[in-house]
Amino acid sequence: PAPTPGSAAEDEAAGLRLCSHALCGRPETRRHEFRRCSVCGVVNYCSRACQALHWKTAHKAECTPMDRWLDNAAAGAANPNAAAGDAAMAAPAP
Repeated sequence: PAPTPGSAAEDEAAGLRLCSHALCGRPETRRHEFRRCSVCGVVNYCSRACQALHWKTAHKAECTPMDRWLDNAAAGAANPNAAAGDAAMAAPAP
């Protein structure tokens, strides 16, 4: 069956995103309305308030810069042992 008008399935099919703050979840009304996290680009926010709340409660612990993630993935593909060494060196000292 076809998605019902205004449903989450219809929004996703149209390329519209949902706010990543768990207590919000508001859908975009037009493409690219929401801003993405400038560090990782994974999450989307409908407002600065949702971004700040989600950062404090969850995203701060899981946010990883996308370019660093891509660099590590490329290094791991080229030499899996080197990637493990790089990760150990990048970890902060206790």
